[in-house]
Order: sequence, then structure tokens, then C-alpha cells
Amino acid sequence: PIKQKVEGTMTTIRYYYKNAEQQASPLEIIRNYQNAVKNFGGTVLYERLPQEMDGGETTLQATAAGKLHWIKVEPDIYSAPTQSYKLQIVEVQEMKQFISANDYMNELKEKGFVTLYINFDTGKWDLKSDSDVIIKELVTMLQSDSNLKLSIEGHTDNIGSPESNISLSQNRARSVMEALIKGGISQERLTSTGFGQEKPIADNRTEDGRAKNRRVELIKVE
Repeated sequence: PIKQKVEGTMTTIRYYYKNAEQQASPLEIIRNYQNAVKNFGGTVLYERLPQEMDGGETTLQATAAGKLHWIKVEPDIYSAPTQSYKLQIVEVQEMKQFISANDYMNELKEKGFVTLYINFDTGKWDLKSDSDVIIKELVTMLQSDSNLKLSIEGHTDNIGSPESNISLSQNRARSVMEALIKGGISQERLTSTGFGQEKPIADNRTEDGRAKNRRVELIKVE
């Protein structure tokens, strides 16, 4: 099978049959889950059918409540006289990584700029609550060096018109600047601008590339 790393929240459940006469076979368990997932639009990604001392397994994928789930079912033949099986469900989500004020400062010193990937709604520039921790650490960084000045520059992917992307990137950069000012940083130390889709750092033909291009950069002003 092809291996793929998945990040998210995993739930593991082990089921046991109390009555050996009523238990399903390993193949029945696998097929029941496969059919259930396919009935609401899911996909069977992999199966290894039971044989002799191997209970087999299947890996499934389905979307529920707008979130992607990976499901692994493993019948266990070593639980005689009754059958058991293990069910693992991973709710896929991007794992949040905390970046401290010191991390931002070190990157500024090393590269002269910091790249932020802030979660904006499509076509919007209002900062969401999940960006609060980023702003807090940036304020702490700026407070640690009163001579530090920043140019805040917004960038977009190439979806939409160049004109609307310029405006969107300017507004997003301004939102970051205003949040820093609200946090106590003098406006004299900050400027903001936007370049829209003019300065991509990745291939806009792929979703991953477009995601990398949707960014806000903090440039150290000498």
C-alpha cells in the first residue's frame, strides 16, 4: 500500500462481541464498514482481506461535518472465542505550530524578513481570532527592540483580477498593522503596502503553491 502521513485528532475504539455465535467474521466486518462509508460518498483506499491467521484490514476516507476523516478497521483473530476489532478514526486538521517572539526576531536578524501565513476568509481582510497569538508575539518582539521598524507587505495568489488582488493585499497588510498599533506599537515604526499577485514565491498552478503565495511579509527597515 502507498503510505501517507496524516495529521489530526485520532480516536481509537476496540469492539468485542459478547456472544461467539452472533459475531461477524473478519471479512463481514471489513465489508460492512466499506459499504457504510461508500453509501455516504466515502472511498475505500486500501484493503487486505483476511486469510488464515491474518484478520485483514481496510483504510477508508470520508467527509463528515465538512471535515475529512481517515478510517482504519482491523479485525483481530487472536481474541478467541469471540471476535474483536479495532477502529481508528483520524479527523484531519492542520496542526498549529507556536512561534514565539524570539523565533520571529531571530528570523528577522537572519533573513531580514518574516513570512506570516494568517488565516483570512476568501476575499476578506478582517483578522480572525486564531491570529491573536501571532499578533501577541509580534507585539512582544517589537517591544523588545524599540528601534525596530517594519514594512508590512501583503501578497495574494493569482485567483481574481490583478486590481482586486492589489486592493486585497493592501487591506490585509493594513489589518496586521492596525492590530500591532492596537497592541501598543507606535504607528511611526510601521508601514503597510500590498503587491497582490505580483511577487509569487511558488507555482500558482497548484493549490499548495497558491497557499504559499497568500502571505504577509514583515520586512525589517534599516
